[in-house]
Amino acid sequence: MLISEETLDALNLLLGQFFTHNSEADNFAYNLAMAGYPQISDIYHHSFAHFFVGDEMADGLSNLMDMLDSRAVRKVNNAHEEDYQGNLTAIFADNVIMCEKCRNSILNVIELAELNQDVEVKLYCEELLMKFMPYYKQARIWSQFAQRYEGDFKSFDIHFEDITTYIPIIK
Repeated sequence: MLISEETLDALNLLLGQFFTHNSEADNFAYNLAMAGYPQISDIYHHSFAHFFVGDEMADGLSNLMDMLDSRAVRKVNNAHEEDYQGNLTAIFADNVIMCEKCRNSILNVIELAELNQDVEVKLYCEELLMKFMPYYKQARIWSQFAQRYEGDFKSFDIHFEDITTYIPIIK
């Protein structure tokens, strides 16, 4: 193994968090779809929720661990079942909170990797953080617009693609 045990444990926790964030984001997308906002649900689900388990996040992190002769372990994935009853303001506020947790978790791994002199992990996670930051910014923008469109979420649905500017739109 080419990294410290402590850093490996932190990476495995981060990996588990990415899958948990995907589960939480999927729940947001399912709530959006059930509330009758197909444009928002489709863009959010494919462009945002899937990001957490793709090459940039979970898959990339497990590949790094493999390159460092370390075994990735998927930690327990928490279930997310909250019914938001069509409250897009609450969904997007919780999405920002989720992104804040993700950002802080990545920063914690960077700090720990530096402390343990696990240079490759530190450098990788710094790049990972920079790849994540547009998603965090987009989450904050969506939350602001959800507040502005409160009471007229159908218009928010119509304009959602136009205000999705920091991340690639995948349909």
